[in-house]
Amino acid sequence: METEVKYCKMCRKALPPLSDREYCYACEELLLFDKVREFVRNNDVNEYQVAEYFDIPVRMVKQWIKEGRIEYKEKDKAGIMSNYCSRCGQPVSFGTLCPQCLRLLNGEKARMIGFSKPEEGEEGEMRFLDGERK
Repeated sequence: METEVKYCKMCRKALPPLSDREYCYACEELLLFDKVREFVRNNDVNEYQVAEYFDIPVRMVKQWIKEGRIEYKEKDKAGIMSNYCSRCGQPVSFGTLCPQCLRLLNGEKARMIGFSKPEEGEEGEMRFLDGERK
């Protein structure tokens, strides 16, 4: 007697044999994240309350915050996780860098690969790394 193959309702990926689930792991996490995001938007909660409410590990909620998928409601309000910039230590609402450090680091990357803003009074012409115009 062969067992019938079941497929995820969202992505149609085959589920493990004898599985009683309707969704694969990735789709279940996506559905959970959507519920968590709505819960955070509608309630003034911290990461521990979110984890307890949904019976999930706190590290999962913290990971979503670091990835920038969940954000504080207000900058000055201590809502989700007291998170700080990994470069300067300023409070951040999501991710691992504050907006100032992110801008600074993005500007440094641009200079390192040869992009620069035109000087005042200079037209936006193509430049080469050695500074000569061609």
